Amino acid sequence: MSSRFHKRELSIDELEKEYEIMEKLLKVVSKVMMFIDHKIVIDDFYIPEYLSYYSFGVEHTYEGQRNTIQYYREKGEIIKGILIGRNLTQESKYLGGGSFNPQEIQSLEEFIVKGQELFFFRNGKIILFERYSHDDYFSYYNKHEHHLKNPKELTVKDYLKTDSIKNFITNIFIVYRREIALNENKLAILKKSLNQIIKIREKYQISNDKIEGER
Repeated sequence: MSSRFHKRELSIDELEKEYEIMEKLLKVVSKVMMFIDHKIVIDDFYIPEYLSYYSFGVEHTYEGQRNTIQYYREKGEIIKGILIGRNLTQESKYLGGGSFNPQEIQSLEEFIVKGQELFFFRNGKIILFERYSHDDYFSYYNKHEHHLKNPKELTVKDYLKTDSIKNFITNIFIVYRREIALNENKLAILKKSLNQIIKIREKYQISNDKIEGER
């Protein structure tokens, strides 16, 4: 998935031109959303229901829990979408290991991901979320936590001040490629949409952070 968000400096004319192009792209993608979108997980927390292990000769037990996965909803209805951009940082720590006792934990690694993710939804909305994920990996025990919080709806112009059309197209191609890899029957459906996007890209010479001009 492409892009690191940054404030883009666009003149009024540049913004209006990019808005016009982006509207065309969104219209093309919207026609095939039902074939590429998915439920968006906003809350997922998992610890095994019961854990018993030996560490340093001491037995530890823990009764964990698994919460029901929560999906993005509006007025109680699940709204499907696709990921169109992210700006994330990842931290990893190695917290232990080296024991040869099979009754003791062999290793523990911790991964934390923070940042923002952008989604385009079937209802036409572009929404920015704050993301936080935390994973702990023992040799035979995993803990997983994932949250998307503080949704903020962006207008198309707000999006263009945050990310470029080039990155949008790149991320849409990634989505199409993934869906075709999962289901080859979607190739015929998405090929037409893909060609339309390519024509728009070539017409407006979209190859850099800003468009180079209309052919």
